[in-house]
Amino acid sequence: MQVAKVILDIQSNQFSNPLEFAILPGKSSQVEFESSKNYEAEVGCVCVVPFGKQFKLGFIVDIVSETEISRPTNSLKSIACVVSESFFDKDSYEFAKFIANKYLCAMATALRLFVPSGSMPRLKHVGNKWIATSHKFRITDKNYTEKYISKNFAEKDWEKFQLTKGQQVSLDAIASSIDSNLNNAFVLDGVTGSGKTEVYLRAIAKVLDIDKTAIVLVPEISLTPQIVSRFSARFGSKIAVLHSKMTPAERFNQFHRIKNGEIKLVIGARSALFCPLKNIGLIVIDEEHENSYKQDNNPRYHTRTCAEWLSTTNNALLILGSATPSMESLYKCETEKNWRLLELPERTNGKPLPQIEVVDMGMEFKSGSKNLFSYHLRKNILKELSEGNKVLLFHNRRGFSNYMFCRNCGYTPTCSNCSTTMTYHRSHSGASTSQELKCHHCGLKEQVPVKCPECGSPYIARYGAGTQNVEDSLKALLFENDLKQVSVIRMDADTTKNVGGHQKCLDEFSKSGPAVLLGTQMIAKGLDFDEVTLVGIVLVDTNLSLPDFRSSERTFNMILQVAGRAGRGEKPGKVIVQTYTPDSEAVELATIYDKKTFLSIESQKRGLLHFPPYYQLANIISSSPDEDAAMQYSNEIQQLLENNINERINIMPSTSCVIEKLRNQYRYHIVLKAPLNFNLSKFIEESLKPLKKTTKVKVTIDIDPINLL
Repeated sequence: MQVAKVILDIQSNQFSNPLEFAILPGKSSQVEFESSKNYEAEVGCVCVVPFGKQFKLGFIVDIVSETEISRPTNSLKSIACVVSESFFDKDSYEFAKFIANKYLCAMATALRLFVPSGSMPRLKHVGNKWIATSHKFRITDKNYTEKYISKNFAEKDWEKFQLTKGQQVSLDAIASSIDSNLNNAFVLDGVTGSGKTEVYLRAIAKVLDIDKTAIVLVPEISLTPQIVSRFSARFGSKIAVLHSKMTPAERFNQFHRIKNGEIKLVIGARSALFCPLKNIGLIVIDEEHENSYKQDNNPRYHTRTCAEWLSTTNNALLILGSATPSMESLYKCETEKNWRLLELPERTNGKPLPQIEVVDMGMEFKSGSKNLFSYHLRKNILKELSEGNKVLLFHNRRGFSNYMFCRNCGYTPTCSNCSTTMTYHRSHSGASTSQELKCHHCGLKEQVPVKCPECGSPYIARYGAGTQNVEDSLKALLFENDLKQVSVIRMDADTTKNVGGHQKCLDEFSKSGPAVLLGTQMIAKGLDFDEVTLVGIVLVDTNLSLPDFRSSERTFNMILQVAGRAGRGEKPGKVIVQTYTPDSEAVELATIYDKKTFLSIESQKRGLLHFPPYYQLANIISSSPDEDAAMQYSNEIQQLLENNINERINIMPSTSCVIEKLRNQYRYHIVLKAPLNFNLSKFIEESLKPLKKTTKVKVTIDIDPINLL
């Protein structure tokens, strides 16, 4: 008799150890499986098992013989039925265990990462029966990758270009590691336009030549059309694409192509790291500094950490590329022997980086100008467009206005669920215009007040600008200067929410002739348009105003990343940065591309304050609709941590979060700081074992948080 070890699909740490069930022929009379398929029990399958007087779904993580278990076999309950194909193997189970232990999540939560979206079976209780249903996706021969290839992003003929010295040195180092079968990590620090993608392509080609596979991760779906088009031109049908905008049926079919060995190269967002690819030889993380590589819900894993574990386990190479590498990755190059920094200091076309000019908007305002665009930016926008060039405008705030404000009493509409202001949105449909206030955290919508709800004053107005407002102002500027035929493409979360939205925007912008691409952070990186000669940053101060230790680094990185979109072709580029803080270190040093000085200053601050990359962090958040309950529970957690105190740990006192209320939940948090070689996850887990569970308060443990808001 065979015995299955099963992890119950229950999102609780107390069910993270496998239970044993007999594998017997036949099915339970109490469970009905609504499928014509007959699945055999194997590692990675979802099954239905008895649990007390109920039945639960579970993941089979191992199959052993009856002689390999210590308990009598006649005491074992048996699996009721197997309701899916295998989604993962034993190696993936080990990966899931690493994630569960590192990020303190339930094993079932970690294992679900390996199940394609929409493919998880369901179990419901109807009368005296338990009914299990599986997905109804059909495996087809369709190549879904072709859907994400754009004819406007054809692969450049790199054979006619001579590799730069930096590219050649980098490729030699990578090739040497591949030939020697070494598990090395390379940080590819290349200025924008330096040919990092070509290094990826050639490294992948070498890996595929020795019959291994590769994964390429990108931070934004908006980058997919360009990346996939270039890689498809080089590698043909060996590619699969995986990202959140795909339908469940598409993801399921791509999953099967990968699992069946048809695919040698997977491109996608962070979830692509959990695909069933075998014999991995290379993992590439493009724009590795990006915040989107950190999962913002359970399990709160960081892609870089998981990719490092996966590459080490597979004895594969890891390449992390960026024009502004994270301080964590740079620090590893200084301290770990198998990490190496590779630099690409020049653009492949030999052209200089674009000149960056700063406009002090405070002085602009004092001079009497109240326009969103400074005189200098307006003049340059009109000049470049009239000459047939393209312009990119970056503004990291969607909506029409940031907030509304009563000039009589100071009232500002705030979200009733979150301690944040509501954002004003305006949309046009034919001759009609609709207006609403919207919370970007919970999605709450409200009508726009015509007078102040507090004092009745009619003097309630909109302040600050979102991308909608910038778009309107831009169109007015073009109309006034007889350039109304110029296309204005707005690219933000509102205009790209539908499937194919990103690609539609980029295809429109790539058409010949003058055009303006206006967008949020999704246009700040990776986009490669030779015709862009001007980049304007409407307001750079958004990140700097946040009370977070990474604010300065993010601002510096953002300026360099956005600036890199200009001057990538034969024509020189120019960048205009509008700011109310022209004297900040991040702005001053970014405008002269002085990365070395910025990192030196920032490193000193981080070291003194015990922040990454020199220390690791954990953020423990207690949230509840009852503010007192959240505060008291957070205090209890702090007491338990201090009871188990270690002299190497620094526990900050419990306090309300910067965003005190979010989605109708009051939030209190405790920040822990520890040396890099300390097992902070285990310390927290052991300390909180005596914590009494309550349904009134939800506890979130975020290991290696990207912000403390």
